[in-house]
Amino acid sequence: MLSVSEALSEEDDAIGIGRKGTIDNPYILRAPFWTVDTLFYCIPKNGFDLDFVYGVYQNINWKLMDESTGVPSLSKAAINKVDVATPTLEE
Repeated sequence: MLSVSEALSEEDDAIGIGRKGTIDNPYILRAPFWTVDTLFYCIPKNGFDLDFVYGVYQNINWKLMDESTGVPSLSKAAINKVDVATPTLEE
């Protein structure tokens, strides 16, 4: 990655999670934001509170999904397998 010309999100905040190394330390990305190739990001769908989704991400044991033998690593496929129970929007 040499350079970027546009932010990934100009308006929506997101949650970032490392793809390599710090896979167990999600954090909030404030718009506008850019990422590198070792960071996944999640913009919550309409109606979902960023802070609630961030709390969910903090309570997932990401290290259990480590796919490496050296530096901790996550893949999109591993993240997509995560299943969490959440209350309805009304709750």
